[in-house]
Amino acid sequence: MERDFRNPFPGSQSHKLFALERKGPRKMSELAEVLHPTPGAVTSASDKLLKHEYIAQIRDDQDRRVVFIDITHKGKDAMKKDTDQQLA
Repeated sequence: MERDFRNPFPGSQSHKLFALERKGPRKMSELAEVLHPTPGAVTSASDKLLKHEYIAQIRDDQDRRVVFIDITHKGKDAMKKDTDQQLA
């Protein structure tokens, strides 16, 4: 099977970005419910996206223990470029 190196995101990461882009900020547990991977897989993929600043962590104003993740402008731009390349 030939791998497409133009796609900057492996499947699990692109699914998370797509879900955040469509549904807005979510807790890790909410993403796990929607995407059906293990919580550890969500955390692992999210760590990589955080490292490259495609997503950001947002603390809840009411409960500082709660952390949401959301797609950044850089993440949205990368998703758009990825979509444009797939359509070309």
